[in-house]
Amino acid sequence: MEKMLERLREKKVKATPQRLAVLEYLRSGYIHPSAEEIYKKLKPLCPSLSLATVYNTLEALVDAGAVNRLTIDARRTNYEYGRAPHAHFLCRVCGEIYDMPIRRAGAAVLRGHKIEKTWQYHQGVCRKCLKSPQKKI
Repeated sequence: MEKMLERLREKKVKATPQRLAVLEYLRSGYIHPSAEEIYKKLKPLCPSLSLATVYNTLEALVDAGAVNRLTIDARRTNYEYGRAPHAHFLCRVCGEIYDMPIRRAGAAVLRGHKIEKTWQYHQGVCRKCLKSPQKKI
């Protein structure tokens, strides 16, 4: 967390209690919540928190490189704590997002450019939904 706080200071992003609460929530697990889900989880802990503050906080954290924005689902935007590069899988049945390792054969090279981020999104049906007799696939 100290490294992340240093990154925020370098980017001139003030470490407010709300930003720290959102950052710690995202850092605490490998979940991919939406802004609304973050708000619902943190509101009981931070009664003065507003949904607008969560959105503004997420944007500041994305801009600082502390948080990744996932746009794998056209109906919602999800967020995750910035970690090592990995791919994502979205189940089209239950909507769950899973992390997937990236098997890299080598770094991509584009002459005269520097690649800083790569996103890989996959969509399909997760194993829980495939095994569930109640789910229509």
